[in-house]
Amino acid sequence: WIGAEGSTTGLHYDAEPMSILHQVVGVKDVTLYAPAETERMYPGGRYYPYTQNSRVDHRASAATIALRWPLFASARRLTVRLRPGDALFVPAFWWHAASSVEGTSISVSKMVRTPCQQHALWPEELARRLHALGLYRRSSCICHPHPVYEHDSSPYWDDDDAIEQGVRGSS
Repeated sequence: WIGAEGSTTGLHYDAEPMSILHQVVGVKDVTLYAPAETERMYPGGRYYPYTQNSRVDHRASAATIALRWPLFASARRLTVRLRPGDALFVPAFWWHAASSVEGTSISVSKMVRTPCQQHALWPEELARRLHALGLYRRSSCICHPHPVYEHDSSPYWDDDDAIEQGVRGSS
């Protein structure tokens, strides 16, 4: 992961059983939320394999968060600062977001699965492969262009918002 100062990831969790984030260059803050906070994370948003995205724009002002995602404001969180040489273990299903805070940030994440875990994830692997072929959730993902969504530049905009606004992309 390479990002300029101020770049950030969306709030999400990974379904990978073991993930280790290694900070190589720069400084990055990572905010974590336990799986017990899931109802406060407003799951949804665009599809990405092995990941559940949140509809919360965690970068928004406290007033916007209180208005749009009131449960999120009370979520318990832990923020850690990673410096070059640091590593962070992120367990599966822990919600997290990362921000580059000092200069350009380069980090590497390693996802590891045991053979048993690999077997257990076959439904998601099938969905990922079908998605890559354009046969599953292509119109609601973060990895393919969506002309119907071009009016809104927010990466957190999702189909729930489209339904509220009377706009719907093809599935």
